[in-house]
Amino acid sequence: MAGSVVRQRSQSVGIGEGNARMTGNSTVPSTGKRSTYVDILVIALLFTLIGLWYAGSDFVANFDSALPSAPAGGGTAEMIPGDQFEQFYRHTLPYHNLQRGQSAYYSGYQYALGQEPSFYEGWIFLPFSLLASILAAFLGPVGAYNLVALLSFPLAGIFGYLLGKEVGLGSRISGYAVGAVFAFLPFRVSFLFGEMVYATDVVLLPLVLFAFVRFLKGFDWRWSALFFFSAFLLSAANFALFYWFILFFSPLFLVGAFKAARSYGRDVSRWTALLASAMPSLAMMAWNLATVYSILSGSGLAAGQDLDEVRYYSPGFEHLIAKWSGNEKTIYLGLAGVIAVLGWLVTLIRRGWGNDPAIRLVVAYSALVFPLAYVFALGMTFDDRTGIGLYRFFYENVPGVSSSRTPGRIMPVVALAASVMMAVACAWATGRLRDRGPKVVIGALLVYAVVVDFHFSDVRMSLLVGRNAAYAQTTGKGGVVALPFQREADHYLNATFQYFALVNNARLVNGHSSMYPSDWNAFSQRFYGTLNQGLATKGDLQDLRARGVRFIAVHATPYQPSVGPVALRLLSGNPALSRIAEDGGVVVFEIVDPARAPASYSAQDVVGAMRLEGGGAERSVVLDRPDYALGWYAREAYPDQPAFRWMSGLEAVVLIPAPAVESGEDHLFRYKCPAGELTLEANTMSMRKMGTGADGWTSVAIDAHPGETNVLTLRAPEIYRVPTDTRQFGCMIGDIEDKLP
Repeated sequence: MAGSVVRQRSQSVGIGEGNARMTGNSTVPSTGKRSTYVDILVIALLFTLIGLWYAGSDFVANFDSALPSAPAGGGTAEMIPGDQFEQFYRHTLPYHNLQRGQSAYYSGYQYALGQEPSFYEGWIFLPFSLLASILAAFLGPVGAYNLVALLSFPLAGIFGYLLGKEVGLGSRISGYAVGAVFAFLPFRVSFLFGEMVYATDVVLLPLVLFAFVRFLKGFDWRWSALFFFSAFLLSAANFALFYWFILFFSPLFLVGAFKAARSYGRDVSRWTALLASAMPSLAMMAWNLATVYSILSGSGLAAGQDLDEVRYYSPGFEHLIAKWSGNEKTIYLGLAGVIAVLGWLVTLIRRGWGNDPAIRLVVAYSALVFPLAYVFALGMTFDDRTGIGLYRFFYENVPGVSSSRTPGRIMPVVALAASVMMAVACAWATGRLRDRGPKVVIGALLVYAVVVDFHFSDVRMSLLVGRNAAYAQTTGKGGVVALPFQREADHYLNATFQYFALVNNARLVNGHSSMYPSDWNAFSQRFYGTLNQGLATKGDLQDLRARGVRFIAVHATPYQPSVGPVALRLLSGNPALSRIAEDGGVVVFEIVDPARAPASYSAQDVVGAMRLEGGGAERSVVLDRPDYALGWYAREAYPDQPAFRWMSGLEAVVLIPAPAVESGEDHLFRYKCPAGELTLEANTMSMRKMGTGADGWTSVAIDAHPGETNVLTLRAPEIYRVPTDTRQFGCMIGDIEDKLP
């Protein structure tokens, strides 16, 4: 009977309730439900305002017309290429689909490769995609997307607060501190304003662990229901993050299950309540994960990632002290990490924390996971610097690890374990304080210090174009291939086409997803080197029609990805194609009669295309700038270095404008080959190599002749490959610029 009374009392305790709790060597009375609700309200308001500060003025000014494209740098530009288009696509799928009579998570707008059923990614980003789609009915899809990003700050803060206060034995300072860490963690902010994966979904981690701790305290089925439901949401929001979470925390959950079984004994009513609370979420989780597993098994990633790619993406030790190192390598904890180490030491020296067995178990386990997960987040860097081979063993022997090339994405798990240690440190350090005033001051200063320490962001915004009339001509009429596409399915430049497909209800062969179908590899290898250059032979077009592709959408836009004018002219002059629509730099061709297409192309055909415009009408065309006609990848530009293009193979062709009069050397460019020397050939021009600089780039001066088409052919000595890219490369060629007098 006594045990029953104790158990009932334990189960009746709500959030923020309870008797006096031990913090360090002293006792602090419970603040009760009211203080918890006040704190939640304060966090909701305060963290939203801080989130706006983190986002910056451009985010606010373009809230309903642009998407965040990078967490730093500020400014706006039209259709900046990047993964933000993929995240917008996924977060607003239900909104667009339900308007069109499709199922909420239909994803057949991409990878329309003739397969049945159409491409599908499961309940991607649930519940955040559903929330964004509901809000879109009132704010529009862009405003809704940005609002979900902003709301993630208070949500992360609230769930972190609940976990921190629970582990801190009622310490509100612990709650605020942990809430601030989860809301403003640089890793999360970096993804939130660049890609929005590993960002909104991270907010669920403290909620899952909080529900588990509460369940352990009294084995109440209501906390079990919250635990399994929040775990299901995490698995749907980001199955990869769910994998890392389960990988590191599953032993803790197994111990909890064993303790629950011992507590329940043969009490059928309690077992029934537990199973009833868990089974719906477990069933939904199992269905979704089985769906994802099935998709991945048939995807291009079924064979796993190359270890050299893992090494390339592994953060370095120097990234431990850099606030922002790009999405994949941001592993900074800063002041929060120092406090977490203090909590780890307190736990070690005191041989545990608190008197409650549930708290002691979770704290002890988190003390183990914190340093271990942080080491694994360094990936192959730790192996290479120490020679231990820990991550390699992890990669080669633990199922699922080889599917990820980015060990830095373990960082949310590191933050979860670190936040438990941080809660211990805060509660221990302030446990003897009796007066409320000093506690308020310390808590405020601590949150301020964390927020300032983590701050680095000033969001760059990508202004969106509206619906496209050219794409509208393809709706419901057949598949579309958009040019120029990248060979890698998940290359960030391909994400732009996702946006066009979604808002225009088109069915594109192109796509952008880490779960891309394996058929894409064959398609890209077949057409990458031809269609992107405007070369559409009889065999090419017959093959496209056999795959269900009826239209070619050519992006000759002022933003990337964009084809050069020669490719557009080649397609315009192809008798097998009909130019049916044009809008905003997008030209749509219909494949009318593949038999009328050329059987092959030569260099002379490229030169001849300079005289073709529109539907084949003869007209002399004069270039006003160099045209990268054949054999090129997209232009790449990075801070603090000149822009360049990679040759896409051993040979490339560029057309140089003819000057009005002979004026000597007209243009300059630089090149750099990973190995060997570049060979240059020209039909009419004169060229002079000006020497190689200390940076390894060789400068070349060009004397173009007036009145002629100046064709420059470049030949690389050998193919160059990198482990992080499936493409083959020739040499790097800088922009061809006018030579100053």
